[in-house]
Amino acid sequence: MKQLIRFMSLATLWLFVNQRGFSYDFEVGGIYYGLNTNTQTAYVTYGDKKYSGIVNIPESITFNGRTLDVLEIGSQTFSDCSDLISVNIPQSIHSIGGGAFQGCTSLSTINLPNALAEISGSTFKNCTNLVSIVLPNKISRIGYNAFEGCTKLESINLPESTNEIQGYAFAYCTSLRAIVIPRSVEKLHDWSFRDCIGLKTIVLEDSDKGIGSGGYLYDRNRAFWGTSPHYIYIGRNIIDNLFYGNGDNEGINFSNLSTLSIGSHVNSAIITNISLWSSLKSIYCFSSNPESVEVSFGTNTYVNAKLYVPTGTKEKYLAAEGWKNFFQIEEMNVS
Repeated sequence: MKQLIRFMSLATLWLFVNQRGFSYDFEVGGIYYGLNTNTQTAYVTYGDKKYSGIVNIPESITFNGRTLDVLEIGSQTFSDCSDLISVNIPQSIHSIGGGAFQGCTSLSTINLPNALAEISGSTFKNCTNLVSIVLPNKISRIGYNAFEGCTKLESINLPESTNEIQGYAFAYCTSLRAIVIPRSVEKLHDWSFRDCIGLKTIVLEDSDKGIGSGGYLYDRNRAFWGTSPHYIYIGRNIIDNLFYGNGDNEGINFSNLSTLSIGSHVNSAIITNISLWSSLKSIYCFSSNPESVEVSFGTNTYVNAKLYVPTGTKEKYLAAEGWKNFFQIEEMNVS
């Protein structure tokens, strides 16, 4: 009997913890709101019924004679609203809580307000019908799992304000074709683009900031795990293992990688497994000082790939360790 009572108590506690309670204070026009007493403003939240169709959030509301500005969308507000088609978000919104649109499988497009500075964790996780989204220019952080499982997301613009991309932020976005990591990014976490199997182009923009430990990027050696790129541009210093792949089933699949470009800002690009990049056909190195860029390609690459170098530097490359092994070196007009 005691065991039964204990089991029932635990079951009740589990239901209490795991069920999402109704946290709204009032409802206006089919939208549930909570009151922020500190700022005397309102935030959008969830209520008795799940949202569906098209939801238009106003910049302000009036309830019981009081007019309140609407400044936030709370955590999990639209979570698992599978019939939600679209949400029009006003420019007054400056914060969207974690998991706000998680599991909204019918949501295909959404507009984000200009004041938004962060995409919180799991905000759009498993929005499997989301095709495109434009991030505001003030975004500094993409949170954990923010777009994980958005399998129809084909492109994403990371604004120059982006400083950090957290773990699994774009994991399993299987339709994503290209990604440009802005020069402003300082933290790129593990698994951030894990298993983005459609990713063909990876660009690390030119920057004097390196990608690595010791004050640079961290948790970076598995960022692109499970991808199969055709083109990689390295515009900044990187540490060992950012582009890790063992030629089998771990890390990056390099069997389709045909073109590699190395920018003029790079003077330390240590890639221990670069000898496995045997599918390379073209390598563009924009550095005028090849002796400062350490590389060690495999013999297949040295024999079959063509190396393009800045005009007037061919002799330098022919004398530099690693680079001098290429059978085909051709000068190019960098501009």
